[in-house]
Amino acid sequence: SFEMCSTFSTSLDAALDAHITLVSLREAIFASMNEGVEFPRALRAAVDRAAATRRADGSPALHLNFAPSRPGEWRQGGRKRGLEEAISIWEKVEAAKEAKREERRLQREERQERRHREAQHREERRLQRRQERRLQRE
Repeated sequence: SFEMCSTFSTSLDAALDAHITLVSLREAIFASMNEGVEFPRALRAAVDRAAATRRADGSPALHLNFAPSRPGEWRQGGRKRGLEEAISIWEKVEAAKEAKREERRLQREERQERRHREAQHREERRLQRRQERRLQRE
């Protein structure tokens, strides 16, 4: 996760306009992701649409910056980043998270298989003891 922000303005109107654009960006990103679009593509498309809309309206361009929402998450300090750098870092973080999820899934499967083998072994021993008792009675 990361935060998206824009440069501030001395004009309240410009600041409110920038805020509205940022809120619209967030909504567009989530709407695209709900339709199955991957985050980087949804982010790029929303930023491109917002920039085109602002140009068409004659509004000044927003200079967007991105920063990790949790300090240390990207392990590169607190400096702001551009869109492509932020997406690149996000993809690396997501790949690392996915690798960790896969590792946990494999560990879980191994535990389940081990428990299953142990249960089978216990059942085989139980049946063997039962058979031995029958033979002793005869």
